[in-house]
Amino acid sequence: MTETKKLLQKIIYLLDECSPYEAAPVMQVLYKYSLRKLHDLIRNITEKGKYEIRVERGDHFKLFNFLSEFHTLVKDTDALPLHIPNSDLSQIMFQVAIMLEPYFPGCDRYKILMPTLMFKPFPLNLASYIMSDDNTRLIDVIRTLQFARQDGQLKDEFNVTKRLSSSEQQRVINHSAEAYNYWHAIQNLSNRMPQSTSAIMDAEINLLVAMASPTYRVTATYFGCQRPALLFEKLSQLSDLDKFVGKETIEEMNRQNINYGGCRITKRRNGIHPNEEENPNPKRKRRWGAN
Repeated sequence: MTETKKLLQKIIYLLDECSPYEAAPVMQVLYKYSLRKLHDLIRNITEKGKYEIRVERGDHFKLFNFLSEFHTLVKDTDALPLHIPNSDLSQIMFQVAIMLEPYFPGCDRYKILMPTLMFKPFPLNLASYIMSDDNTRLIDVIRTLQFARQDGQLKDEFNVTKRLSSSEQQRVINHSAEAYNYWHAIQNLSNRMPQSTSAIMDAEINLLVAMASPTYRVTATYFGCQRPALLFEKLSQLSDLDKFVGKETIEEMNRQNINYGGCRITKRRNGIHPNEEENPNPKRKRRWGAN
């Protein structure tokens, strides 16, 4: 059995067995949309029981383009695989990227999963990184914190004269409860507090052990407590959302998002939002999201 066949069968199994994602309705919509769309794509590729990527049919490009579109949808949001590394959604997408590696020699699995990356990361798991503000490089959380032990500053590991941006620093510090505790221990070391050296070693070990666990919970966020609407806005522009996500799920997301001033998603026809269709009275053209 070829490696591609094994991976395809594994992905199909994961798609069939994945559990419901317990999160905000907007994340549930992304979950259903992305996995059901991938399921349809793989079902077409593996028709007649052939578990193979047929280059002559461009199957590898179809999957590559799917991951590229997925990254465009989730980047700059907490749906980024780096923020939910142990979710079924992220794990399945990562397996697809691994499967495609042999077909794109110039790209590794990270570049295939997140095409905006310009720099190759170390081969660690998704839970080890945050994304840079410009989406071009992965920032290793542990290494960044380890370097901070020298002077208490969070810097770019490839350019130690450059500090991380304030938003990047916040995503490193708040990457998890364990990362926050490590950072707190580093601050104590900088302030020369008693017993800080042993505390910092314990905090580092705790973070390393936690990151290796499938239950590691990333708490870094782009949203803070005010902006969970960006992903909603991106989803609302998808022409095929209705095809893969049920009406009840969309309506629940609409109800949740209305609190943040977001637009509503309504049924599209032929990829055109009904409020974008020609209005017989141009002077009273309806606005996006109007009732």
